[in-house]
Amino acid sequence: MINLIQRSLRPLLVIVLILISVPFIFITTGPVFERNPVVGHFGKINGHDVTRDRFSQVQTSVYVMLTLQYGQAVPDNSEIQRQVQAETWKRLLLLEKARQIGLVVDDAQVLDFIRSMPALQKDGQFQPDRFANMLKYFQQMMGISENRFTETLRDELTVEKMERLLASPIQISPKDVEGQFNQIYGAVTVSTITLPFSSYLSQTTATAQEVDQEYKNLIDHDPSLRTKERRRVSYIFYPAPAVAEKKDSAAAKDKDEARRQIGEKALEFALALEPEPDGSTKRGDFAQVAKSHNLTVATTAAFAVDETPASLPPSPNFNRVAFSLSNEHPTSSVVDTPAGFYVLKLEEITASQPRPLTEVKSQLEDRIKKRKALALIKQNGAAAADVIRNQMAKGVPFRSAAAQLKLSVETLSTFVPGDSKLGSDPKLDLVRRIAAGLKTGQPSPFIPTAAGGVIAVVDARQAPDRKTYSQMEQHLQTELIGQAREQALNEWVRLASSAPGTSLPPMLTQKAE
Repeated sequence: MINLIQRSLRPLLVIVLILISVPFIFITTGPVFERNPVVGHFGKINGHDVTRDRFSQVQTSVYVMLTLQYGQAVPDNSEIQRQVQAETWKRLLLLEKARQIGLVVDDAQVLDFIRSMPALQKDGQFQPDRFANMLKYFQQMMGISENRFTETLRDELTVEKMERLLASPIQISPKDVEGQFNQIYGAVTVSTITLPFSSYLSQTTATAQEVDQEYKNLIDHDPSLRTKERRRVSYIFYPAPAVAEKKDSAAAKDKDEARRQIGEKALEFALALEPEPDGSTKRGDFAQVAKSHNLTVATTAAFAVDETPASLPPSPNFNRVAFSLSNEHPTSSVVDTPAGFYVLKLEEITASQPRPLTEVKSQLEDRIKKRKALALIKQNGAAAADVIRNQMAKGVPFRSAAAQLKLSVETLSTFVPGDSKLGSDPKLDLVRRIAAGLKTGQPSPFIPTAAGGVIAVVDARQAPDRKTYSQMEQHLQTELIGQAREQALNEWVRLASSAPGTSLPPMLTQKAE
């Protein structure tokens, strides 16, 4: 059934997935397989080796689903790659468990899922041409066939079903919810001790030898000690009307429709640059393809990732995509900006270079002194918190215990920790979070902050005003259940990973850099 639908969509025109309600612009720079190749050993499940192809297949599915969820390509960095690898392993375990118990997702369920995707609807109706465009995008930009795409969706539904089976029995008792609600929405009076960072910083020094060693240790990978990498890119620009703020007027719909049509043209140009996945065509020449579309190519001067290219309006998307391009994948897909749509081509990279020690010496001295001050304040703060906790256990009041250490106490005005209307003062925000987890009369450990550190105690807590915060109790219950189920799933993954005949891939056992 799914294949029949896909074949019937082949003749439809390519359109861009820019919706009135859900923006859907892709900014990836190349196929997932090539950007993040999977290498090495991939673990065992139930005594069977996980093959490279199987791991790569599921990993690509993770990237696809993240792209569909967020409407843009997944950023390419080591932290996200590790998270994707962990999610890949989790899905492999869940899919294997689903196979064991005979859990299946049929074609009708996959079709319903496709038809319900917001990015494929207009005015509540499924749009086949948008699905056709989505398929072409994944084929050309990520090397994914039609069948693989729909199997990815089938796997996604299978994983969701399996997670529900495992986690749905997990519940939170009303008593636990009430206890958390009282902690978060009961008004509290809190006293604090603050250890100022400045007083500890003044006690530290940095020697010439320490500065020299710091420079040698960091010069190869610390951006602040190096010149900025700079790039030149060529681009095609498609000016477009701004996204309409109001969606209920005819004028707004006309405006967004005009923007969508311009986006179509930008995507057609971007796809014309991409080679076919089967290798039947090579990557198109940027200038020649532009000429065939009667478009003018412009080129920026060299710019850094945090600089706006001369003569262009500021756009984080433009810069982010420009610095994700590589010599292997020099052209982008459509870059959505408030002014319109760009398609980019990398022209030149000026690599980052080390700055001389004389230029960064004071910076390194400050860093060393701050690190020493932080270590000192953590040591003294933890010792003070231990003394105060022991003294309070003997019945000594918080203020008296602080006085013995010659520390000042400040009592804050009564507030509700969970009240979102409170100000954004960093200290109050920290104390709110501390108070939400403390029992009355219980001192906190020492909590380091950018300004030094805090020790706090809840002097008094009132019963919550349920009239004011009635809706938050149900919200809290939902949140707590979600957290408990997520923890249960993580525990299931841990146990399944350590079961006889099952072992984690080495990439997930190695410590992150």
